[in-house]
Amino acid sequence: MKNGELPEDIRKKIEELFPETHQRQEVKRIMEEIYYQDWGVGKDQLARALLVLSNGKPERLEEHLKNGDPRDLIMAAEATLGNPGHYFLIPFS
Repeated sequence: MKNGELPEDIRKKIEELFPETHQRQEVKRIMEEIYYQDWGVGKDQLARALLVLSNGKPERLEEHLKNGDPRDLIMAAEATLGNPGHYFLIPFS
């Protein structure tokens, strides 16, 4: 993560999914944790997948992160979107 900033598409998705300031702060804290650990998958990929799986609920982010294999989380989020085949390698539009 460059200069402590999340990628623009991820920041925008956080604002879209989490309208309340305290929720956004919590989600950004969780997202920042992703970028400081090695997960065996792309960090942007994992962040995007978690946002899809969260369904706008911050508590679901930590649940998924603590209880799921990152590869399985990406696959589950991909299935949630109807299997578009990009596996979150491309930014949210």
